[in-house]
Amino acid sequence: MSPGVTVQQGCPGVPIDETNQPKMSVTRILFIESDPAIFAVFALALKRQSYIVDWAISGAAALSLLTDRHFDLAVLNRSLSDMDGCMLCGRIRKMNHQFPLLMLAAEGRENMLHGFEAGADDYMPLPADDRELLARVRVLMKRASPLTSGNNKLRTGDIVLDNDSKEVCIGSRPVAVTAMEFLLLEYMMKNKNRVVTREELASAAWRKARGNKPENLAVQMNKLRKKLQDGRCTHFLYTVSGKGYLLAEKEGPEA
Repeated sequence: MSPGVTVQQGCPGVPIDETNQPKMSVTRILFIESDPAIFAVFALALKRQSYIVDWAISGAAALSLLTDRHFDLAVLNRSLSDMDGCMLCGRIRKMNHQFPLLMLAAEGRENMLHGFEAGADDYMPLPADDRELLARVRVLMKRASPLTSGNNKLRTGDIVLDNDSKEVCIGSRPVAVTAMEFLLLEYMMKNKNRVVTREELASAAWRKARGNKPENLAVQMNKLRKKLQDGRCTHFLYTVSGKGYLLAEKEGPEA
């Protein structure tokens, strides 16, 4: 065990990072990982950034900690010793914990989609280095702040949606979208990294414009997807078979 990490009395195997704790508000992270070697590498990097890290070595240990402690963010490996990480993620969300949750898992589109469907806010393929973990943690904590800035813009990756001018840009490049595509993209950005059902999307955005038929929703979403792809966007508009749509970071060039 590295210096500065202690074990909470009465909870064997649950180290708590107490090094250099600031006097002001700090970020407490629940790290759910059954492999001590993986935890040690990532915990050290987080500790050096003054995060407080609580280790849950199993799903059961995580659920126990969640009953009496507040967390600002959770990191969860899908491969746990006692349960599937997606199952645990779903249970955490059912307990009404709304903090950002980063899931770690092997590469693959299905793993990523399963994680998002279970309630994860972000997904990091393994193996990965500690710099990527730190970057994703910083982004998730930033996302936990209000989505809109003073100039009424939404940002998801390099997508910028301006509610005042009704313009969309990918990076600095403007993208021509219709009024309907604007509404659909706005709703997907507000619900990024979450599967949005067709019914929900139709109710929230599609029916705002008169004359739209439900069967045309897929056509409009395909057009929007193509515009995002043509703009070389960092995020992709996935179709989740039998469920709906997901706006999430691209897994790779073949996404």
